[in-house]
Formats: sequence, structure tokens, C-alpha cells
Amino acid sequence: DRLVRRPDARALLADIHTARQQYVASLRQVDDDVAAAKREAAVQRVQAETLPLLDALQERSGALTRLQKQMAEDSGRAVLAGTLQAERLALVLGAGALLLGVAFAWALARSVTVPVRAAVEASRRVAEGDLAARIEAEGRDEIAELL
Repeated sequence: DRLVRRPDARALLADIHTARQQYVASLRQVDDDVAAAKREAAVQRVQAETLPLLDALQERSGALTRLQKQMAEDSGRAVLAGTLQAERLALVLGAGALLLGVAFAWALARSVTVPVRAAVEASRRVAEGDLAARIEAEGRDEIAELL
């Protein structure tokens, strides 16, 4: 009883308790009839009262089982939805990190290749005999010092 929180499940559980009490009471009366050697009365009570009460108890138990199954399916769908949302978030964050990494790598490569290209161009002009060629070095790194 303490584990059941939903009102509809509590109502079904209360119905099951009531149906079980009625069934057990009828079964005890059948047992009393058998103990008193009232076989015909016991058979009649089983057919007219006890078996229908058992059917009602089983129907209520089945209803609770169906409700529990529905609750489990709903919970599973909610978990799946949360998992899919987390998966999408991970994909978006991963794609963002990848783009950021590519941009950083491009900027880093560019910071090296542009000055090296300028140094190669200046070396080519000097090799062609143009000693008046100006080389403008920007920055304070090794490549700027080389130029």
C-alpha cells in the first residue's frame, strides 16, 4: 500500500483487497459447509458465489496489472525521450567543439604559413637579384625575427 502513489492505482488496490476479502469469506463458508458434511450446499455456494467472486478478484488483479504495464511503458517512453534529448545535446556540443577545433587549427596554421610564404617570396626575389626588396616582419616570434 505504501508503494502505491497514484490515486487510480490506490483505488484498484482497494478494490482488490475488498474482492479478496469477499472471496476468502465465501471460501471459508464453503470450508465450513464441507466440515459440516453439507456437500451440496458447499458445491452450490462454490458455483453460485465463490467462483464469481474469484473471477471478480482476477479481473481486478488484471486491471492493476494492465495499469502497471501502462505505467512502465510511459516511464520507458519518458526515459527514452530524455536519452534522445541528451544524445542530441551531445551531438550538438561535439559538432561545436569540432568546428571550434577546426577554426583554431586553421588560425594556427595560417599564423605560420603566411609569414613563411612571405619569407619564401623574399628569398626568391633576392635570388633573382632584387636586393632592394623590402621585407616587412610583423610580430615578435621567431619567424618575424628571421625576416
